[in-house]
Amino acid sequence: MQNLQSWTAFDGRQSRLFMVPTIRGGEKGVLMAYISSGKNTPEFGILGYEVTESDFLKGGGIVRMMMIRDTIPSMSVFPASEQRRIARSPFKQQLALYNAVLDKLYERNARNFIATQSAVTMRMMELNYDLLLGGDISSPFIAD
Repeated sequence: MQNLQSWTAFDGRQSRLFMVPTIRGGEKGVLMAYISSGKNTPEFGILGYEVTESDFLKGGGIVRMMMIRDTIPSMSVFPASEQRRIARSPFKQQLALYNAVLDKLYERNARNFIATQSAVTMRMMELNYDLLLGGDISSPFIAD
């Protein structure tokens, strides 16, 4: 099981991802489950994904869960040879990969949010100066 800290840092949600071997129709299988709860709530949700071991390996292992959860935009983020290597690696390593990819996603989202907020703040300052000083006296970008 992997505790996904990036969710907690981003918005306070608690989330866990786990993978376990199963038997599905008499055949070896894998169950992946994503469990999450909102901030300060006892309620939680579960997204489960169980497949046969052969389908798990064909689907790239944890890469399929990353795509299902929109952590990556498509399976092609990882070359097919890399997906095969990932799928055959121990569950612990696959969970660590998911966590690392999620951390990078939220790090990028946080940077984009900060950049957007900075741009909005700059525009509001320009508007304030224009209104305070009686007209359109500021340049299109106050910082220049």
